[in-house]
Formats: sequence, C-alpha cells, structure tokens
Amino acid sequence: MNKKRRDAIVHANSLVAQAWAIIEEVHEGEEEAYENMPDNLKYSSKGEIAGEAVINLENALSAIEDVDAYLSEISAQ
Repeated sequence: MNKKRRDAIVHANSLVAQAWAIIEEVHEGEEEAYENMPDNLKYSSKGEIAGEAVINLENALSAIEDVDAYLSEISAQ
C-alpha cells in the first residue's frame, strides 16, 4: 500500500474513533435513562424501544471496534 492510501486509512480510522466516542456517549445516556425508568414504564412500548436502542447501540459499538481493528491492522502493514 502506498503512503497516500495508508494516510487515507489512518484518517478513516481517526473518524471511526470519533464516531465510536459519539455513539458511546449516546449509549451511556440511553442506558442510564433506561435503567432509571420505573418498572411499569420499562415494560411499556416506550421502555421496549429504549431497551432495543441500548442493545442496538452496543451492537454498533462492537461493529465499530471490529472496523477499528481491521483498519489498524492495515495501517500497520
């Protein structure tokens, strides 16, 4: 890989790290809001939507960690 493409991968990895930080912040807020919901609200449709959002944000973070690992491996070669 030439320097220009390697630099582009390093830049992309930086953007991935920024996205991870934003999503992590949203996840923490959503998880806290869900945990602090009264039980009757947790089991309502609003609570189910919030719970699903927490799970989906966790899945997004996991996927971003995979992307970060792949990009880091590429830029290290």
